[in-house]
Amino acid sequence: MVAGPPLLIGYLLPTSDTPNNRLRNATSSARFQKLAGDSGWALGVELSRLVSGLSTIYLLGNALGSQGYGAYAGMFAVVGVLSGIVNGAVSLSLVQSVARDRKDAQSMIRSHSGTAVASSIAVVVLALILIGVSVESISSLSILGFVFTELALISAIEFVGSVFFAHGQFRVRAQIQILVLGVRTSVVVGLYLLDKLTLEALILANLMLFLLSLPLLIKWVMPRLSLVLRPGRPETEEVVQIGKFAAPMVANSLLSDGDKVVLSAVQSNAIVGEYAMAYRVVSIAFLPVDVIISSSHLHFLDNDTDGNGAQVKRAARFTAVSVLYSCVAMAVVWLLAPFVIDFISEDFDAARKMVPWLLAFLPLHATWPFALSGLLGLGRVGARSWIMIGSSVVSLAAYATLIPWLGWKGGALGTIVSEVVLSIVAWAALLHAQRAHDAGSRNEALSDR
Repeated sequence: MVAGPPLLIGYLLPTSDTPNNRLRNATSSARFQKLAGDSGWALGVELSRLVSGLSTIYLLGNALGSQGYGAYAGMFAVVGVLSGIVNGAVSLSLVQSVARDRKDAQSMIRSHSGTAVASSIAVVVLALILIGVSVESISSLSILGFVFTELALISAIEFVGSVFFAHGQFRVRAQIQILVLGVRTSVVVGLYLLDKLTLEALILANLMLFLLSLPLLIKWVMPRLSLVLRPGRPETEEVVQIGKFAAPMVANSLLSDGDKVVLSAVQSNAIVGEYAMAYRVVSIAFLPVDVIISSSHLHFLDNDTDGNGAQVKRAARFTAVSVLYSCVAMAVVWLLAPFVIDFISEDFDAARKMVPWLLAFLPLHATWPFALSGLLGLGRVGARSWIMIGSSVVSLAAYATLIPWLGWKGGALGTIVSEVVLSIVAWAALLHAQRAHDAGSRNEALSDR
């Protein structure tokens, strides 16, 4: 008798034998092994992100203080919002085209990389303008180096990883992400040990290292797939699809970073630094959920259906586990955050008072990602985009209204409002799309008889 999968994975991937599940049950073991392997690498990425995040928070907090850390966080908030266009959207569209729609990989790489180059130029210019008007006390040359590194070089490296992800090689993509995190961390640690950790030195070192890493990475990994990474003319169909992905990616970034962008525009770098530190300490606890989100993406894109309500049931299982974990994490963060912040630096005294206002983010943020993944599995890319766009409009309106009035407390309250709205709309849309899909499947089955 063969032992079943562990309880948690068995819950996420049920293997009951029913007439509607026979095809899925025939391959459940292989799919479980694939998901478990991908989850292991995703965990490696998130652990690397955790180590990188904790070490850089501590070292940057000590070296830069709340003023310098606030400037750094303000720039990252702007870049985080815009990176969804040149990084997340292009990568997600490539994976969708190759893994789900089975289009020719080489032509998709040419089209998507061409779109990435063109969009990078526009996004870099936009980022320079936004950072220039919202973040104080930073030289134009430093801003240019920071923006080019984050939105051009690192986005190109992430695109290489997405090529492998589209071919089912999540492991290689994870290794590339770990490499990027390792370079980031090494730069911060090295400069700190040399007592040279300033914002300008950090930006210059990252620029030089990633400028050297990109061509070496392409030469090292691309021959494994016998594919050529050469930008071509963007195809209209792919540009439209990238746009559909870019809108929710940018909207999602606005949900997580819009508060810091608005706060940077109306408050000092010191207040932004305190708020960003509190937000960072809280959000680190969400990393295990990020593991499940990233490793389960291809699972939701599986064209095999599990009977009526397949995507809803799948999303509900993943959401239940994530929310349960987030509630436990919320209590742990509430107890430990003051000690963590004091350990980082005494310069962030106000951040300890901000943490309780941000704790509700954890369980609320776990309620909607898998509902949106279910929409992708049903082919409702456009609906997903409009949901994220609408939610970002709500969040920006909340931030623009509450932050000038209540300061950082307005940012925390605006985040809660936007998360609640997004969760309600996402699940309503998934339930509607699932019912329409199931009705169409039944009608098709009746017509084939």
